[in-house]
Amino acid sequence: MKLTLATAVALLIAFAAYLAFGPRPANVKIQSQWQANRYVLEKYLRSNQSSGNRGPQVVLVGSSLAERLGFDDLDGCVYNMALSGESMLTGLEAIVKSGHQPKQVYVEINVLGRKANGPLVEKAGGFLPRVSALFHTENMPINLVFSAFASGRKGPSVDSIEPGIFQAALQSKRGIYAQPLPEATLQISLSELKNAIAILEKRGTQIGFFEMPVNPELENSVQATQIRTAFRKAFPEAPIIGVDELGKGQAIHTIDGIHLDPKEAAGVSSNLRTAIGLKCSAKQKPI
Repeated sequence: MKLTLATAVALLIAFAAYLAFGPRPANVKIQSQWQANRYVLEKYLRSNQSSGNRGPQVVLVGSSLAERLGFDDLDGCVYNMALSGESMLTGLEAIVKSGHQPKQVYVEINVLGRKANGPLVEKAGGFLPRVSALFHTENMPINLVFSAFASGRKGPSVDSIEPGIFQAALQSKRGIYAQPLPEATLQISLSELKNAIAILEKRGTQIGFFEMPVNPELENSVQATQIRTAFRKAFPEAPIIGVDELGKGQAIHTIDGIHLDPKEAAGVSSNLRTAIGLKCSAKQKPI
């Protein structure tokens, strides 16, 4: 028993030394969507722990549609906390529970009907990830191996999708977006959203909304129109940065009907930067 415990302690010390001084993969790659989302939340939640870093001044929250937007070059000024498989409510819950006060939060409105993922936020903000890098998601041994392996390989391009595959994906999305969300589900999500926004506004955070461009065949579908109308009714005074403004200067095709390809995402990111008028007062440390 003592030998086993001593071995475990020795391995932990060796692993901690590697994390502190050893070589790291050039890029972080995570093995699962759930862990990737936890990694994004962890990075945000620990961004204010250091006295030299006040955390991002502008935060984006949303779903996998906005997750593709790039702001990594802004040195911590803007943090994209949009999460695959989630809605804006999970990101908002993370900000609310953290006690942070970003200057601005921009909310992607495309996806409603998904509850805030409380267990994910709790895990990301737990005691162990806060006190030691040993317990950061990106430092899990399997993720370190995955990152090292993936960093040395060129992945398949998603700039374009085989036409047959794209049409099948688009047809599937047509069926989904032709159906309205249940009114009760819609109202519950809007109620939770209003509560989170009220808390952040009380802290002095400014809230904005934006709608991600999708394939034109889905832009005015039953569900997209329902959500857009519900937002305008729920927040009549709040301006929404719309799809025309974000898609300006390019033809939006997407890879599956709703997710932008890299070139489209770069264009939409640029348009969003212009639309929100980024004015970070000082460079932040990357998080």
